[in-house]
Amino acid sequence: MTIVNFAFFQPDTEGNLYGTDDWADPQVLFGSTNWNPPENSSNAADYRCHRGLEYPKTGQKKCGHYNLEEGLIHLVHEEGARIFPSIGGWTLSDNFPGIAADAAKRKHFAEQCVGLIEDYGFDGIDLDWEYPAYADHSGTAADTENFVLLLQELRSALDTYGATTDKYYEITAAVGCGPSTIAGYDIPQTAPLLDQINLMTYDFFGGWSDVTGANAPLYYQGFPSGFQEWSVDGCVANWMEGGAVKSQLNIGLPFYGQSFVDANGPNQPHKGTDKAHWPEDKGKPQYFNIEARLEEMTVIRDPVSQTQQAWFKDGTGYLSFDDQQAICNKVEYVLDEQLNGFIIWEISGDVREDLSTPLLDEVNMKLDYPNTHVCASATN
Repeated sequence: MTIVNFAFFQPDTEGNLYGTDDWADPQVLFGSTNWNPPENSSNAADYRCHRGLEYPKTGQKKCGHYNLEEGLIHLVHEEGARIFPSIGGWTLSDNFPGIAADAAKRKHFAEQCVGLIEDYGFDGIDLDWEYPAYADHSGTAADTENFVLLLQELRSALDTYGATTDKYYEITAAVGCGPSTIAGYDIPQTAPLLDQINLMTYDFFGGWSDVTGANAPLYYQGFPSGFQEWSVDGCVANWMEGGAVKSQLNIGLPFYGQSFVDANGPNQPHKGTDKAHWPEDKGKPQYFNIEARLEEMTVIRDPVSQTQQAWFKDGTGYLSFDDQQAICNKVEYVLDEQLNGFIIWEISGDVREDLSTPLLDEVNMKLDYPNTHVCASATN
């Protein structure tokens, strides 16, 4: 991997940024607590402060001693990769519209982003505002212009800070793929302010859809009528038509599936997300859990969407997912189209009990041997 995005940090209404888990954030990022620090060691090398849940109210960070060599930040840097905080996400995007609409809050937000880099040792900022002008998350039409203003403020703040550290800090953003969602972005003004654009090319179909369909179709699967742009290829084409360039586009690789109740094929009515068969993952099973149950299902490949589909033999549950072949096909697509690369949601979905990672290995195998490694299914 080249960049690890730690998800998520969240903004409050004023633009303050803080974590979501007082215990997990420092334990993951900094390593386990060092219970035997040197005396009078508030300035010791293992002393770190993080932004807990009380931070916006009190302005105080929580501090302690950690075994930093165990922490994700250290491990990522040790491998020569970078780590960014991912800010927002599906459930934490409602405060973006108000921040972006106010010049003082935009400035404060940008300063807080710089503060995250200073506090944690991050290497850039990933914005996951889902989505500008999206009404269900407090969005308004003004978000389209205000998102550009927010990015401009952030770029300026990072450049000013970078002048003191002699380092360039990238801005990346996770963005939507549906045509109505894409319409919320001023792509000609937005794209030049982003170093990488992470296209969320998954969740095209799920328990909310009228009919069953592929979670992450590489190409339009032929239904429903009027949804011809709902695919990886359609999303790439729409962003490029808007003004994004190939060298900044990353497509999404889903290491999970989407399930449906009472269906046994594509383009069928259903009764929502299948939480009965996949309770641990609330109906969106991670790949290692899918692998464990494949023998219970009929599994076939959809040659149109170039993804896998499966259903329980009694017809009570249908599943769309990407196996090694589907992931390999997407890597091949990026190579053929000369795009920048990939984002993954999310990496732990691929980790088996023995810690092997079949999907991530498939990505790297195809990248390392693009002309000789053949995309083949391991699930048929």
